[in-house]
Amino acid sequence: MCNLSSEASCNLCNHHLEDTIHTLRDCNNAAPIWNSLMMDIRFDCCKNKPLKEWFTFNLVTCKNLSFGDWNWPVVFAIVCWQVWKWRNAKVFSNHSIPLDKKLETIANIMKEWNEIQSRDKLDKPKGRWLTGFGLNIGNCSIDSAELWVIYHGVKYARQLGMDFVEIESDSNNSVLAIKQGVSINHTLAPLVNAIKELLTNDWHWKIEYIPREKNMAADWLAKWSCNQNRGLHLLCRFLTGLGNIILADCVGVGHPRLVTN
Repeated sequence: MCNLSSEASCNLCNHHLEDTIHTLRDCNNAAPIWNSLMMDIRFDCCKNKPLKEWFTFNLVTCKNLSFGDWNWPVVFAIVCWQVWKWRNAKVFSNHSIPLDKKLETIANIMKEWNEIQSRDKLDKPKGRWLTGFGLNIGNCSIDSAELWVIYHGVKYARQLGMDFVEIESDSNNSVLAIKQGVSINHTLAPLVNAIKELLTNDWHWKIEYIPREKNMAADWLAKWSCNQNRGLHLLCRFLTGLGNIILADCVGVGHPRLVTN
């Protein structure tokens, strides 16, 4: 399917063609999962549909369909992702997972989704939403924008009474400026010093550079902020567009990144 092998057949069930629909739905590694979830007669018509029609039926036609307490398109998307992960585990590591464990994993992920949808604040240890903010300061340099975001983020964390904070920025210059300091003549020296003063208070913190692909929620908020009025926007509840991004973060979905030499 990804041109990783010259053999077209499926090495898990010996089907003559390992195409996308076989990988996600028809393979012996996937079919039992769908059979367990699609027992409702409403799904009978989609079991033999080609790939595009299969996706359209489950994501568009069934967009208002509930599966217990869960929205079916969300269940469908999560199952597709898990089927792909479990297939890779089997192919590359010969790691098999019993069907009941797979179904339990799917149920647990959906419970996470429900909690994300229903709670105002979610505890950080499980990668959930606590609170957030967006900042629009108009036209400025990238380093200036990053440092202002860090300043307001640290200040907000202090106001919330947090005693430990991890600062992640996709601006390595900003990270180095805070860690190492800058010249007194640097145009951003007052802002860097203000951040360092906040960080010298009696609490624990660390700062590190990460590419934006490792924090897609922050990247989404940065883009969202560009379309808002000037100033700081505090978000006690996460915005609708963040739901899938936060869920993907909880599940562990990867994001591709182009790296140049």
